[in-house]
Amino acid sequence: MMMMSALNEQAIRTDAPESQKKQLAMVTDIINASQSEMRALLLHLRPVTLEGKSLKQGIEQLLKELETKIKILLTWDIEDFTMPSSIEDQLFRVIQELLSNTLRHAKADELEVYLHRIDNNVLLRVIDDGVGFDPQDQKAGSYGLMNIRERVSAVGGTLKIISFKNQGTSIEIKVPLLKEA
Repeated sequence: MMMMSALNEQAIRTDAPESQKKQLAMVTDIINASQSEMRALLLHLRPVTLEGKSLKQGIEQLLKELETKIKILLTWDIEDFTMPSSIEDQLFRVIQELLSNTLRHAKADELEVYLHRIDNNVLLRVIDDGVGFDPQDQKAGSYGLMNIRERVSAVGGTLKIISFKNQGTSIEIKVPLLKEA
């Protein structure tokens, strides 16, 4: 990327033909996309357990790490509360998948993550301002969304996806917490 930056600057200084500048810009975009894809894949390859951390700590660690690697405006509001570890683990894996999907596909400038307990439910919302997609399209993020649906279903939760082309995506997951006897 540094070499491409130098080539772009040289093309501007030497008043290179417009076609050459466009080709350099296209290669630069491809390299940027490849770097984002690689970062998303690396994030996805990380251990998928909380390793003794609370869900809040695990999500915040992921988001802080993401802030250092990707140019994206992150906002989060994550409540710290106890829940069964099986739900925590599934939600953590869902968050990893959602972040990975956002990095790989959304081309988002902003990403918001919210986790709250409302009555006897866990509410997880992830919102981006990216390119969006048609949630009815079976091919759109098929494996990632299928994994998310399965994980949410495994803990008795519901998944709501709202997305429109060029208007971003909102994912809302609601998981009931059973009252303790």
